[in-house]
Amino acid sequence: MIRQFKHNLRAMIIRRLGLHEEVAELRDRVERLEITLADRLGPGLDERIATASRERVLMAEGVELRLFALEQLVTALPSARPPGARAAVAELSSPAVSVILPTYNRAQFIGEAIGSVQAQSFSAWELVVIDDGSLDETEAVVAPFLNDPRIRYIRQKNAGSSAARNRGLEETSAALVAYIDSDNTWYPDFLTLAVDQLVVHPEIDFVYGALVTYLHNLQSTCILWEPFDRDRLTRGNFIDTNVIVHRRELVDRYGGWDPRLSRLNDWDFALRCTADKPARPLKALAAFYRQVDTIRISETINADGEQQLIRTKLSHVNNSG
Repeated sequence: MIRQFKHNLRAMIIRRLGLHEEVAELRDRVERLEITLADRLGPGLDERIATASRERVLMAEGVELRLFALEQLVTALPSARPPGARAAVAELSSPAVSVILPTYNRAQFIGEAIGSVQAQSFSAWELVVIDDGSLDETEAVVAPFLNDPRIRYIRQKNAGSSAARNRGLEETSAALVAYIDSDNTWYPDFLTLAVDQLVVHPEIDFVYGALVTYLHNLQSTCILWEPFDRDRLTRGNFIDTNVIVHRRELVDRYGGWDPRLSRLNDWDFALRCTADKPARPLKALAAFYRQVDTIRISETINADGEQQLIRTKLSHVNNSG
């Protein structure tokens, strides 16, 4: 029964993540390999496979752990809420979460980003759209969404994504803060699962979920998610802007988004916000990362200078500690 359950769960993951073709191709390759080996090794094939499996047990355990993590991500639902979450969330003032959406010339796609916020199973949010000097029809596209009293639109001169997020922080007031870019979308239960953790664990200030992406050069996966490891984070970022929810007091403590940074500003922000306390990883799908045009910052800004600035800031923090 347990084996059948695991089989069904793996099948669901394959369907949800669209891996049918990849799995079919892998099975074909395995079958062809087994046929070739059987011709060469005869009846000793099964025994040799068993021996090889024992020798590779550590690798197999690593694969199983990764699969288990994926199962948790796909099956995380608000119905499985931590003890006390429902009552604690009911006591929150509204809005409980400020959502900040900076945008520049993305009239064609911003409606989908806003729609994914409206589709959240957690509804006590406010959304402020910071138009960073768009030259297209962004304002006209956003206008119908303003019928939702939770949504506001603010236009400013072009100053970059970091400055736009800082403007959003100034214009909002909720105790919790989240971010979504105008070309990405959220999974509908992201805010529910994030808020649950923050309300039942007052010692936690910063949570992050999983990013579904085909654009981060990941190895054999489309999910960017790792358990929190501060040392690992100092070597490179695995926490995207779109999967973060944090307490507003972190901005007072560590500052907002560095306007000198564009491409790596989420790495810098995560490093500062977790300098004294670890983040809590959510075993839940948070956002879908999309490549919709040619103006994505990661495609137009060289990261070397920004990386050096971040490492300089990090060394100052380490030396002062």
